Amino acid sequence: MKSVHCVGRLAWPLLSAVAFVLVVLAASCARGRRSEDPAAYVPNAWPTNGRVCPIISGFGYRRDPIEGDRRFHKGLDIGAPKKSPVVATAHGVVTFADRNHGGYGKLVIINHGNGYETLYAHLSRIHTKAGKRVKRGDVIGTVGETGRATAPHLHYEVHCQGRCIDPRLVLP
Repeated sequence: MKSVHCVGRLAWPLLSAVAFVLVVLAASCARGRRSEDPAAYVPNAWPTNGRVCPIISGFGYRRDPIEGDRRFHKGLDIGAPKKSPVVATAHGVVTFADRNHGGYGKLVIINHGNGYETLYAHLSRIHTKAGKRVKRGDVIGTVGETGRATAPHLHYEVHCQGRCIDPRLVLP
C-alpha cells in the first residue's frame, strides 16, 4: 500500500503538468487563438520590465514590517527604483486598475485566463484601465510606495485557480 501511495505522489506532478497543457491548448483553441502561443498567457516573466531585481520579501510567513507580528505574505516584494516601469507578465485582460483601500495602494489586477491572475501593488502611477487587453511586456504602471509600504517596491502576486502561489514557481 505504501509503494502505491509513493508512486501516486510521484506521478501527480506529471499528471498535473499534462492536464495543465491540455487545458491551455483546449482553451486557446476555443477562443480562436490557434496562431498564438498558449504559453503567452502564463505569467512567467519578470514584472520589472524583464529585469531580474532583488526580492526583498518572499512568499510565505514573515514578520510584518509595519505591525511587527507574524503574517502570511501572499506575494513577492521586488526591489526596484521608484517610477521604474512595471509590465504585464503575460497576455490578459485588466480587471482592476485603481487605488485599493486594503493596503495595496495603487493596484492593477490582470486575468490571464486558464485560472491565472496577477496582482501588481504599491504602484506610483497606473498606465492602464479595467477592460483593456494587454500583452506580455506592456507597461501597466510604475514602481511606487502607495498603501502599506515602507519603501518603493513592487508587490507581485500570482493566483492560480483562486489560490495564491509563490510567483517563483513560474518565474524564469
